Amino acid sequence: MNRFSSSAFLLLLFLSWFVAYPLQAQEDAKAKDPSTLSPSSEEDSGQAQSDDDLVLAQQVRAMVTNGETRDAWELIQAKMADDPDQYSVRDIERSFALVASGFSRIRNAREAYKTLDQLWDYQLEQLRAQNQDVRISRTVRAMLALAPKVKKQDEITALLDQSLQGVEAMAGDNPPVPVAIELADIRGAKASALIQDGELAAAVAILKSESLRLETLYETHPEDPVASAAFVRSLSNLLRFTEDVDERDAYYERHQSIIKKQMNAESENGRFAAQYLATLLFKANLELDARPALAIQLIDEGEKVLADLEITNPEATRSLQQAKAQFQAFRNRAASRQAISEMLGKPAPKLAAEFWVNGDPLTSEDLEGKVVLLDFWAMWSRPCVATFPKINEWNESFSSEGLQIIGVTGRYNLDWDEGTDRPKQSEGAVTAEQELETIEKFMEKAKLLFPTMVLEKGSKMPADFAVAGIPYLVLIDKKGNFRMAKIGGNAKNMQAIEAMIKELLAE
Repeated sequence: MNRFSSSAFLLLLFLSWFVAYPLQAQEDAKAKDPSTLSPSSEEDSGQAQSDDDLVLAQQVRAMVTNGETRDAWELIQAKMADDPDQYSVRDIERSFALVASGFSRIRNAREAYKTLDQLWDYQLEQLRAQNQDVRISRTVRAMLALAPKVKKQDEITALLDQSLQGVEAMAGDNPPVPVAIELADIRGAKASALIQDGELAAAVAILKSESLRLETLYETHPEDPVASAAFVRSLSNLLRFTEDVDERDAYYERHQSIIKKQMNAESENGRFAAQYLATLLFKANLELDARPALAIQLIDEGEKVLADLEITNPEATRSLQQAKAQFQAFRNRAASRQAISEMLGKPAPKLAAEFWVNGDPLTSEDLEGKVVLLDFWAMWSRPCVATFPKINEWNESFSSEGLQIIGVTGRYNLDWDEGTDRPKQSEGAVTAEQELETIEKFMEKAKLLFPTMVLEKGSKMPADFAVAGIPYLVLIDKKGNFRMAKIGGNAKNMQAIEAMIKELLAE
């Protein structure tokens, strides 16, 4: 993500529906972003069309790949002015999408949006001519993603409404499967816009309505993989955005039962297994805070599925190997979260340092009547370093009110590199005195003014506090009770920590 703006990333994600973005990457991205709601795509179904009809798109792809995006755009203009009817709708759609993707890669959001807007005009004209090959919903989604970047949000509502009217008119009362799915797609785009505007209830109402339609389509065409993929995707969307726990559980069970049938029918390639496991992991993540025991049960199920799979597809095999590592990492997090929930309100584990830096050792007597924030960090961890400004801010704002911040770190055989003015991994052994000096230099550079504990190797303290990753922040109240712990320094976690600091200081 660091190479692209968020808007550019979303655009590339949407354009992937035209340029064969891998299924698992789509699944991962859709788990994170509400703008990617889509009941189906050609790639989802496993029935991707042949590229034999992509005459213009083949030329455009080569030019964009060579960095000739502007020339590719001019080629499309010339061909469209000459005789657009010589190319299929799919060929023109793919060509425009490739150019828009090329502009997005060089961070020219305005030209990307302009390209998509021109494609949208063409598609709307085709809809009015009742051309059932049009897939305008994909263009609308891409424009929806780019609109904030190019300050075109005011256009989106009208653009969505015109597109929806065109698709509804084309679909009629009894549309074929591809058109029925396009209708669901454009209504899903409407739901995406509502979610971005904070109107979740209205969006979920649309998603529920479309899921019922797609369920009927699926039951009417049970052997059609496109209808099946569309219904499964609708269940996936509802799983992500429905807040009612019972409804969410029901969507999950239905989603997984359909995928499992497909997984068993095509057991050798792993495509459906990857989708099954991705959804399982997503559900486990949803349950991590409220029901950590259930999250662990889901991980048990996923690891059993992984153990029983017999995959012959090399690409799927690599993906599933990565899934095993993800499941193990998640298991550690879930076990930590469960341990945290069991410690809440109980006396916090004891502190046990080998050394203290940046201050004198603190005893339990020193901490009586104070709110204590433990910050588990390491010099090599960029996420830890990213939290330091906020923690310094808390130290400055709340230390006079009774907050005591204590850093907790370990020895990792790091020495100080005078040339780069930062710690580095030493090729030889580093003595305790050398590493303590390195820690002190690091803290001085980071402007950390609070005392820090350096743990001995093999210390049980991280396990006692259920540390499963860093940065790891723990809050202990004035009575010495464990009150909160957060893994990671994202904005949501930091806001929760700050709110709890204020609450505990007021007790």
